[in-house]
Amino acid sequence: MILLAFSSGRRLDFVHRSGVFFLQTLLWILCATVCGTEQYFNVEVWLQKYGYLPPTDPRMSVLRSAETMQSALAAMQQFYGINMTGKVDRNTIDWMKKPRCGVPDQTRGSSKFNIRRKRYALTGQKW
Repeated sequence: MILLAFSSGRRLDFVHRSGVFFLQTLLWILCATVCGTEQYFNVEVWLQKYGYLPPTDPRMSVLRSAETMQSALAAMQQFYGINMTGKVDRNTIDWMKKPRCGVPDQTRGSSKFNIRRKRYALTGQKW
């Protein structure tokens, strides 16, 4: 290293920059592994995705009331068989984070599309 100090200033600048680059890369890798372990989890989006809250109209800015959120959480907790508090607790978050398919647990309303219909009916006629 002493030899580099006495050589041209250009070479010393290169060594300094490469060392700084190495340290920045190392810091980025460490921060990505340590800092990125806990990700943000949106309970309202989850409840809407799986049918506990009605979908919002994208043209309107709608804030949900505390009673609506509480009843949606209580319905979810009842469906999963966990303690019905109507509040977001650690057990509820753990159940929400479990892997599952994308099919909603509940369907909203009773429309004509929610009713199962016959695909065919036997009329009693013979061939």
